[in-house]
Amino acid sequence: MILVAASASALAVAAAVVSARGTPARAAVPATFTVSGTLARPLRPGISQPLELRLTNPHRWDLRVNAVTVSMSIDPPHDAVGCSRMASYRQTRTPPGSFPLLLPAKSTRTLRQLGVRRPRIITMLNLPTNQDACKGAQLRLRFAGRATRNHRPWRSACAVNGWPLQQP
Repeated sequence: MILVAASASALAVAAAVVSARGTPARAAVPATFTVSGTLARPLRPGISQPLELRLTNPHRWDLRVNAVTVSMSIDPPHDAVGCSRMASYRQTRTPPGSFPLLLPAKSTRTLRQLGVRRPRIITMLNLPTNQDACKGAQLRLRFAGRATRNHRPWRSACAVNGWPLQQP
């Protein structure tokens, strides 16, 4: 049985674009969002499990998530006795074309809720060699991502007294 430990922190950074008048044309600012994920059940040789990733946006603005990555490692004691992440585990990637994703302000959404239909799959391979070195190992997952502050067109759903606001 393999336990999964996860750490998550994704940094989303964008540079401010300055207009000719010296004011931000699109106020893109550095922002963070959180990526977390769990497997439905512990892994065993020959077993695959979906990894359901959750993204949390703590900001008052929407984020355009451009990428999410997952890296795996084995806890040091099990790695030292021969449990190899490279030899024993595989993961599928998020399908091409899944990004960018719009992550609404002040929300937590799974990739499935954001429109990604196929989750990542993590598999512990059933090798023809002895895999006892992996008994009780922790598969550590580290998450990262990239996003920018999403900018809606100036004329989007903004109105004062029923009149749409116009871009200056």
